[in-house]
Amino acid sequence: MSVDEHPGARPWEHPSEPEHPMVVEGGVVDGDTALMLRCLVEELMMTGMAPTQLRAMSRDRRYQALYAARAALGDARTDEIIEGAGRRVGVHRHAVWESADAFRPVTLTISSPGRAGTKEGA
Repeated sequence: MSVDEHPGARPWEHPSEPEHPMVVEGGVVDGDTALMLRCLVEELMMTGMAPTQLRAMSRDRRYQALYAARAALGDARTDEIIEGAGRRVGVHRHAVWESADAFRPVTLTISSPGRAGTKEGA
């Protein structure tokens, strides 16, 4: 049977519900926890997060991967990895805006709701 034949088999298509929050569940993944933390931290820094934010998040149970890394590696090693990533990567921040190539004045008309088109609102 395909995924399409099973109702509810596509959890990403379900709306978020407060009584059923999405929680990461799983077992232990074999690998180098310090390297995994370093990769995660570097990626988060490239999205604009600062080392101070990441240290705080790693002490908060809601950020399960960072919290688990701190529990596995300890405070000193976790802070060392975060600080090292900060020195190597830095914090990448950016802003996006749109602008026209040339300035063109336009006429703006403002009227009261329900009065547009009447003599009083014209």
